[in-house]
Amino acid sequence: NRRGNQFIIETHSEHLVLRLRKLIREGMLLPEDVSVLYVSREEEGSVIDQIGIDEKGNFVDCISPKTKPNSKEIINWIEN
Repeated sequence: NRRGNQFIIETHSEHLVLRLRKLIREGMLLPEDVSVLYVSREEEGSVIDQIGIDEKGNFVDCISPKTKPNSKEIINWIEN
């Protein structure tokens, strides 16, 4: 990023992810400045998938129904 700072944040908070997406949509962050990794537990062990974010703050290449936005999230996204 512009300041050269890098943060690694582990969260279960939809709020934090939504806020990052909103900052991207508003042009305060670039999509390439944010990396969303989804970790799931499979029989063979943990699996890590990267979820892309476009310039409008939308998820691209959702890998699981758990990562797709729910109706509450969509309503909040539209209103804010």
